[in-house]
Amino acid sequence: MNHFSSYSVSYGWHPIPALLIMTFVFASFGCGSPLGHDAEVSDRNEYIAGKVKVALMQEGLDAAPINITVRNGVVTLGGFVEKDPQRQAAEKAASNVPGVDSVMNNIQVK
Repeated sequence: MNHFSSYSVSYGWHPIPALLIMTFVFASFGCGSPLGHDAEVSDRNEYIAGKVKVALMQEGLDAAPINITVRNGVVTLGGFVEKDPQRQAAEKAASNVPGVDSVMNNIQVK
């Protein structure tokens, strides 16, 4: 009689270690990770910048020479315009866009 016949050795898949590894991975790199948050914020900033550009064009402004940056709801306008009323109109248009908390108007008059 073989003394080793009652023992079995299995080299197959073990669900418990696999579940522990998956839990660790999802907890460390899941949807709530800072990287995912940064991408979401970046997408939101780009969306608002696009809406500001549209708002400038709807005001009859040439949006091409105006630089628009957005960070957490704060819009910064830069570049050049021909007259001060254009500068003021750009600021007003940007401030009326949903999601804009404040506007820093750094546009210069040529």
